[in-house]
Amino acid sequence: MSVDVNHTIQSSVGQIIRINWGLLQSFSFGFLAWVIWPDKLLSYELTQGWGWAFLGVVCILVSLASLVGSVQAMVRLYNRDKALARFMEQGSGPKSSGLASGEALDQAGMHE
Repeated sequence: MSVDVNHTIQSSVGQIIRINWGLLQSFSFGFLAWVIWPDKLLSYELTQGWGWAFLGVVCILVSLASLVGSVQAMVRLYNRDKALARFMEQGSGPKSSGLASGEALDQAGMHE
């Protein structure tokens, strides 16, 4: 089994970009929820502010979902990199072998 290190690095970069995008999305929705949240939600202005409060709650839920997804992706990436490092520690790098001669085939019992 061979491991394509270049493909692994490229997929790691893609995962890191997705994680950063998710964290940016989480921050943006959290900030938007903070901005649109009505100041006097429980006062007499409740009838005017309930729509903004609902939209704020939706933004908070989206922010939390994005944050949880990003943290899960970070954990998966970390575990994959750990498993890949353990796999790479098991043996040395690939080595080339010489072309099998007729004598080597005879000694191995592979020649008729």
